[in-house]
Amino acid sequence: MNNKSIKKYRLNSIELLIICSTIILPYTLLRFGIMGFGELFFLLLFLYILLKPINKKWLYLYHFSRFWVIYLFVSIIGFSYNFIVLNHATGTIKGMLFDFGAFMLVLMTCFSLESLINKKRISIYALLRAIFLMNSVTMTILYIISLFTDNIFGLPLKYYHYFAPLADNLHQISMFLVPLPFIGLKVVAVEKSKCLRILAFILILIDAYLAIRTGSTKAYLSLYLGTFFFMILFLYNKFQGRERILFIMLFLIVIISGSGYFFENIYSYTTEFFLGHDIGSGRKILYTDGLEIGFTSPLIGLGTGPHIWLDGKFWDVHQSFVAAFLHAGVIGVLLLSSLFYKSLKRNLKEPAIFAAISTIFLYALGGDILRRLPMWVFMVLLFYYNKKDELIFRTFPQPKFRFMSRGYGR
Repeated sequence: MNNKSIKKYRLNSIELLIICSTIILPYTLLRFGIMGFGELFFLLLFLYILLKPINKKWLYLYHFSRFWVIYLFVSIIGFSYNFIVLNHATGTIKGMLFDFGAFMLVLMTCFSLESLINKKRISIYALLRAIFLMNSVTMTILYIISLFTDNIFGLPLKYYHYFAPLADNLHQISMFLVPLPFIGLKVVAVEKSKCLRILAFILILIDAYLAIRTGSTKAYLSLYLGTFFFMILFLYNKFQGRERILFIMLFLIVIISGSGYFFENIYSYTTEFFLGHDIGSGRKILYTDGLEIGFTSPLIGLGTGPHIWLDGKFWDVHQSFVAAFLHAGVIGVLLLSSLFYKSLKRNLKEPAIFAAISTIFLYALGGDILRRLPMWVFMVLLFYYNKKDELIFRTFPQPKFRFMSRGYGR
């Protein structure tokens, strides 16, 4: 396809609404109870999808929907074991229902997106580019406002002195910000407009800066390691044949020899780093107790919801894989690990996309993303990223709102 045959892409109504929803989703203080406009849209989108013909092989084809169906099914069995056999040793029914409801919304969102992708009703690159541009600009505006005031319309823009606009937890902002710079790198690589590439590059730097300004340790660790993975994969894909083999061998030699030589220093630094950033040993207590409690039902878990009794109430473990172990046992951990593995493996030839997924994975290692709907929107779009989808994009799209227009691929 040559440049003359490429036409400006027009976002259809579903794509526009998905983009608008992702702009709202990170700001949890804009929700009414547990439901906000972003969550409401994805719920309505799911109902719309149900009115259309559904692929009979969806459970086989839709990786994220299959993950959640099995995860929730196993968690129900785990809760039954916890309630009947263990006499409801941990957790509460209210906590179980809250988490289960949140996970059901994530399942409905994943199913809706996967169905639209399967039917080619949405363009993944168009969505990622618009989500990057619009959210980066929105976050920048909020940060500029935060330099002059601590709140807007009565809602906080900071958590103490850290940047955490319109959210009740700084991690809800930081985990959303960390994939954006790497999505921006893909935009820079694809676009031909110099102005747009310059704008995207500036926004990449701003997003990285804002992620660090949230004060989250996981944010800057994810950015550093994401950058490392991007550079390694970028160089790897530049080589071919013997050069690629030599590069891999050299990389492994450096990593193995360096790790062996500096093992004690690395171990000491890692331990001190974790303890230094673990205020009051809270994380250590949650992780240790979480694993201990999880081993009371190691195969199928104990059901969704918080299970760690501390200070007179049950707490979440605040770590995705330990949470999966508590909810659905070893089966849940294997399911979540397999999903990340497949996501990374599919994008080995896409350094920027791989790096974006790796930041979410690294955040999952240090925090809990299971209930975070924006992260699953990112995960689905990044997982199904298609190189061919880039060919029709060379300039900033001129949106034209047409209700349920056919859009891309039609």
